Formats: sequence, C-alpha cells, structure tokens
Amino acid sequence: MPPTQAPAPTTAPVATEVPEAEASSAVPFIAKAIIDPDRSRVPAGEATIGVHVNISPRWMNPQNAANSLMPYELAWKVHDNMFKPSPANAFTFALADFYDMTEDFMQATVRLREGVKFHNGELITSEDVAFSYENYHGTNAAQLKEFTESVEIVDERTVQFNFSKPFLDFFLIYGTPSSAAGVIIPKDYYLSLGDNDDERDEAFSNAPIGAGPYKFVRQEPGVFVEFEAFEDYWRKVPHVKTVISRGISDVSVRAAALKSGEVDFIYFVTGDVLESVITDPDLQVDPNNSAPFWLNFPDQNDQDSPFNDVRVRQAVSLAIDRQFLAERETLGLAIPTGNFIPPSWPGTVQRPVDPYDLQKAKDLMAAAGYADGFTIDWFTPFPAVESMSLRVMEQLREIGIQSEMQIMERPVYLEKRGEGFSDDTNTNHKGFPGRQIVMNIALTAGNAATYIDLFARCGGPSSLVCDEDIQVLWDQYQDSLDGVVREELMRQAQNLVLDSFMFVPIYVNAFAMGQGPTIAGDPADYTSTAMNVLIGPNEDIRLKGQ
Repeated sequence: MPPTQAPAPTTAPVATEVPEAEASSAVPFIAKAIIDPDRSRVPAGEATIGVHVNISPRWMNPQNAANSLMPYELAWKVHDNMFKPSPANAFTFALADFYDMTEDFMQATVRLREGVKFHNGELITSEDVAFSYENYHGTNAAQLKEFTESVEIVDERTVQFNFSKPFLDFFLIYGTPSSAAGVIIPKDYYLSLGDNDDERDEAFSNAPIGAGPYKFVRQEPGVFVEFEAFEDYWRKVPHVKTVISRGISDVSVRAAALKSGEVDFIYFVTGDVLESVITDPDLQVDPNNSAPFWLNFPDQNDQDSPFNDVRVRQAVSLAIDRQFLAERETLGLAIPTGNFIPPSWPGTVQRPVDPYDLQKAKDLMAAAGYADGFTIDWFTPFPAVESMSLRVMEQLREIGIQSEMQIMERPVYLEKRGEGFSDDTNTNHKGFPGRQIVMNIALTAGNAATYIDLFARCGGPSSLVCDEDIQVLWDQYQDSLDGVVREELMRQAQNLVLDSFMFVPIYVNAFAMGQGPTIAGDPADYTSTAMNVLIGPNEDIRLKGQ
C-alpha cells in the first residue's frame, strides 16, 4: 500500500564515496557499467513523463548545453556520455570502457567500448569523440579550451587529451554533467546540417541522432517529445517501446494527468497537490530531494544598491522562515540548509541554518538606513517555483522589501543566468539588470569546487556575483596541485560567500516524483542515480508485467 502520509525526506542525491583502494590521485574510481546480456527482449508499451516546465528542443543538443541538469531529461534518452552517473556510482563507464590520467595531470586518455553505435547504425569512432569535445561550446567550454593544448586520435577507439597545464578537474568536467563535452554526437551528421554552429545547433535540436537508449521520433516544441526504443543500445534492450516527455507546467494539471493515467510519472509535486497524490491509494511518491534553493543579489557591487550593505543581505536571510516554507510547499520533505551546495557533495561545508529572526532582521534594516524598507525592480523566481517565491516575497515585505515577480521560461532564465556582467565594475548583470533578487538552484555533479566555479567566482559560467577575495581563492585553487590545500581553499571560499550573505540558502528542495499504477516497482527504483534526480536510467523503466 502507498503511504497515507508524507514519506521521509532524504538528505539530497547521494554522491557515492570513492573506495580508496580503487582510486589514485590522478584517476578517480569509475564503476563498471552493469550490462544486460539478454538481447532477445522485444520492447513493448508506452510510458509518459509529465515534466514540470515547457520542454525545449535545445535540450537534445549537447553541443550548447546549459548549466542545468534538467536538459538531460531529454538528452539522456537520445544521447549517451563517455562516463555518466548511475545507481552504482557518480562516475560510471558508459560509452567509454577505459580512462587514464598521467600523474602530472597533463594528459588524459579515453577509449570507446567496442561496437557502440549511433541510431543511424554507424559505429561511433574516435573521430566523433574528438569532434564532440573540440566543437563543444556549452557550459564550461571556455575552461576546457583554456587547458587543452591538443586532442590526438590514437586509433579508431582511443583519444588522448593533451593539456597546456595540469588539469586536475578534467574528469569532474568531462566525466559528469558539469559539461556535455563527453556526450558523443555523430560528427558527419552534425556537420551536414549547416554552415556554422548556430545553424547546425538549431537543425540538430529538431532532428537529433545520438547513441542513447531511445531514438528521437517527433516533437511539438515546448509541448512533448516522443522517443522509440533503440534495440542496439549497448547496455541493454530497453523494456518500454515508446517513451514520451510532456511539458505540463501547472502542478494541478500534472497531478490530474497522473491520476487519470494520461501520464505515468510527474516531477515536482508541491503543496496541497502533493498531499492529494500521497493520499491516493493508486499512486506512489518519492521525496527525491535534490539541491538547495538560494537567493542572489546581482547588483550587490553597486554602491548605490541597498544590497551593497551586508546588513541588508543578512536581514533578508533572517526574514525567511525556512521551516514554514518547507511545510507549506513540500509537507516538510524539503530540508532547511545553511549552504547552497548539496550537503553530500565532496568538500561541502556543513553549516547551521540561519534562524528565523524577524526582529533582528528589522533592526539590521534600520541600522543600514532602511527602517522604512525599499522597493526593488523584480523578484525573479527560478522557473516553476512561483508558489514558494510568492511566500518568500511576502516574508520580505515584513521587513519592508517590496517587489513584483518577473516570470521567465526555463530556457530564457538559463540563458540570462549565463550572460555575465556588462563591464569591469561587475555592478550590472546583463541577464538580470537593475535591482533584483534572483532565486537560484542547480543540481550539478562534481564537488564543492564545481559550485564555486559555476556560481561564485568572477566570470563563472552562471555567476551572479564577483568578489575579489573569492577570486583570489579560486586562482590559488587552480594553481595548486595539493588536494588538501585545494579542499581548504574551497572551504574558505564557501564560508566567505555565506558569511557575507552573497548567497542566502533556503532549503534542499524536495523534487517530489509521483508514479502511476502502470509502472513496475517503487519510485525509488527510478530516482537512485547518484548526483541526479531525473527519472532513469531510461532503459530501466518497466511497465507492470515486464
């Protein structure tokens, strides 16, 4: 029987520990893929996933991947990586069956497993691996290009990456969704689609060919994408013949679709709707805790901005009743947190949660000269989190901060988040200009340094802040070859960010996933992949009776 009360929250997706005996300073532990040798299976039936945002064709083009896990909802159906997270480990061999890094971190070697194919029947070769890397222009491409001196094709299956300086974080970027440079696309097909990357990206997004467990069939952009099982997939023959990802932004409509059988899974069930799903005897729910929400102040370097004053930023943190938000939005499944990095990620500083102290928040506002408060241009929610954002806006009104909500579609938000500051003063963010509070969240595979790199250093791919002291720590981290020193530098960077309230963490989100009665197994069977909250592995989805 499904539970009649909320299931217990988890701590966040687990970042599997690396067994010391099976890893070296240069090569992390990489789990072997679990391969099903039974090739006689005939895929059958259909499963539909109700996604909480409008889905974008761009999600199926890894070459210009955004800094977000959500595009992999589509990408991991149609594409595959050299390495990717699995239920066994955060680092698992996929299209690759070998990896090595020299002890001086100046050269990495990868090898394709034998006989892997694209959906058009062509064998994947080292040419495709090298091209996917060298042509990659998505998140973290700049760092990959900065460190890479050359890419050498050794033979039909082996590629060697030569670096211009020690690249300690290569695998964290290449071997995880921190970038999509390790997602392999067919070189010849991609190049046939246009005269430049812009043309090719658009065409490829609309008709992708990959090496994943499902082939692209058709789509209505923003509404749904239909996939068909790829029976030559290297790991196993998928169980389900047809899988559809359908964008349903309204949580009530998503839940109704699950109850009616129109969809078989739904993401991100919240509030009263979550309770109605939990208490439905035909449905099951997994808390699927993901990553922390946090607030940023993009104009905090502007001396004329109220957010330039650390007392105002601290007042914002103290005015937020995190437990109230968790109870109202997630029935208590969300976990209030004191850091913007998932608590189980390697190197994350475990910090206490800021208390809810409205009087102290008002005193800080007064001390900063804002006893009567002030009005900002926008409060910009992370897409699909408007309900919680309204509650946060109401709590901030208690200390006099007035705002209106600026709603964006997810692809627009992600694009703006990556636009950076307009000049060297770092006072005006091009994507989020003026006086704004921006709500943020990211479930990014890697470690604490991955988050500092992406969100907290000057010029980071998705950074809304720039602080000289943090930049100094980051530069020292990049220059150091000592793992202990590097971890300490990132500990200092986290504490600096959080002690100065540049980031205001709220809670580890409960990305609650609902499962319908036609699906075999428990919801946890499909949310157990390390450092991940997306349903999968897709080839493992089964209908009852399969």
